Amino acid sequence: MRRVVVEAELANAGDLFIVASGADPNHAVRTVVVDNALVDTGCTSVGLPPSIIERLGLTKHRTVVSQAATGKREVGLYGPLRVTIQGRFATVDAHDIAETAPPLIGQIPLEMMDFVVDPRNQRLIGNPEHNGEQMLEAY
Repeated sequence: MRRVVVEAELANAGDLFIVASGADPNHAVRTVVVDNALVDTGCTSVGLPPSIIERLGLTKHRTVVSQAATGKREVGLYGPLRVTIQGRFATVDAHDIAETAPPLIGQIPLEMMDFVVDPRNQRLIGNPEHNGEQMLEAY
């Protein structure tokens, strides 16, 4: 499969909750827009370099083991994070990756946003099984 790279808006979902709840309507929402997020269907979640995690002010919840092509390693889980791509969003936790790596968008947030990969045209598209419209499945 060829590389699929997308623009993604990353926001601290905790900040969004503070504003939406009315607790502090003037609270600053920490947000980062990246134009180089790599769609990685072999990854399950979202991977972010430490500098982006820090800029977003995400909280480390715990450490888990990650299995990658290079072997197993412990990674931190940070969140909550809202990922927005093409007007669709998913709220997930992120794990840390190498500082030099691009942000990774994995399979779970893609499914939450109802996107599939169009490898021929190197892009994300709305799920054709749902006529391209976002749909939640609850079987």
